[in-house]
Amino acid sequence: MVNAHILSVDVERWSDATLLAGQVQRDVGQPLVRAQTERVLRILAQASVRATFFVLGEVARDNPGLVQEIADHGHEIGCHGWTHDLLADLGRERLEHDLSRARRLLQELSGQPVAAFRAPTWSLDRQAPWAAAVIRQTGFTVDMSIFDGRHGPYGEPISIGRPFRLATSGGDLWEFPTSVRSWSGLRVGGGFYWRVLPRRWVAASYAAKAHPAVGYLHPWEVGRVDWQFPEAVPAGVRFTMTAGVDAFEEKLGWLLSVIPWQRSCDVVESEVVEQWPRLSLSASGLKVVEEGE
Repeated sequence: MVNAHILSVDVERWSDATLLAGQVQRDVGQPLVRAQTERVLRILAQASVRATFFVLGEVARDNPGLVQEIADHGHEIGCHGWTHDLLADLGRERLEHDLSRARRLLQELSGQPVAAFRAPTWSLDRQAPWAAAVIRQTGFTVDMSIFDGRHGPYGEPISIGRPFRLATSGGDLWEFPTSVRSWSGLRVGGGFYWRVLPRRWVAASYAAKAHPAVGYLHPWEVGRVDWQFPEAVPAGVRFTMTAGVDAFEEKLGWLLSVIPWQRSCDVVESEVVEQWPRLSLSASGLKVVEEGE
């Protein structure tokens, strides 16, 4: 059985959520993001857990001390892009520009190399297969941008159900897909699923995994805040954003205590990643090109 799974935190404003695109101004959540992230840092410190924090470039620019604070707690700094836009919407040229400046800024602020990337809303999929090469060419070697299974506008089913090497023209990416499948196909990989599903289901799903799996959360999910949703935001979106938020801090503490966690850099250092299966991504989806060991 695996020693520990990967805990990841997407450091973004609540108003960056793709569900709210076009309905709220993105900078509305700016005043809250630091306090929300510091709350997560406190919870992780109490549990003696270190995680990979994927920081949005705009958030780092506006909160430079926060990036250093995350790094000072022993966490890995990863990149979440410059803006919270889907890869397919950015295009190749802008993505290369945004990733280069975001990675450079995060390295300057944290004083550590930034090797890991997560696309906003797991948008590395058949809509933007070209993006994998851009991610690799801009200096990233670890990726967590693929959600295992179709879910609304995002996701890419993965037949092997484990981490793999993603082949690109610039070299391989060590790919850690997000989403843990449980009973009846339920996905319990983090976020909304962690907030609303029974905690013991979540813990049991990770305990059953033979390879490192990924868990994720956003700082805005931990504790109630006044988000001031415009009246036009649909009730379903409000529910998805807020369900379980009030009780999530206590629930998260419990999950941190019963599931072993680590950073993505810890996995890469301890695993023989060259023996992982190798897959390619195209407009028709993921395809195994090398079985691995």
